[in-house]
Amino acid sequence: MSQPSTNGRTNNHVKRSQLQKLVDNYYKTMKKVDVDGNVRDLDREKDARAIWFKKSDIDKLFADHNCTAENNDEFGLRIYFGVYGHGILDGVPDRYHNQQTAVLVATRQNGRIMDKDILHNDEDALGADGKGDMDPLPDDGSGTGRNHGKLCPPDTDCGSGIN
Repeated sequence: MSQPSTNGRTNNHVKRSQLQKLVDNYYKTMKKVDVDGNVRDLDREKDARAIWFKKSDIDKLFADHNCTAENNDEFGLRIYFGVYGHGILDGVPDRYHNQQTAVLVATRQNGRIMDKDILHNDEDALGADGKGDMDPLPDDGSGTGRNHGKLCPPDTDCGSGIN
């Protein structure tokens, strides 16, 4: 069964002060290409540092893939990073254009393959090779990831205690 990765560390917990330093490093090191093609530094007032998802959406993601109390340890969560662009996904607010996002994908142990993405072949879901050709697991449910979390910023009422 799959075990949470600690990357060889004995403690995988992150304290608030450490999280603030990680976010600070993110803003220091990451760059962004604007709509005109210019590379620029991230702006703490405009560029997302966090994405919030309702717990019920995460629970539904696993329920849709037949995760139960009996097989719970076979499942995991992979988080893919992306950037919104016009025409890629439906229902994305204009203020999110060119903002980073995260897509939550359920994973499941599949024989020798640990933590395999549960994504069906379709034009919206990318496999490990970027071509969307992941083999679905038997009875794995809908085979889709979850997106449309709340971005902070540009949203200002997100409740994030890290700036």
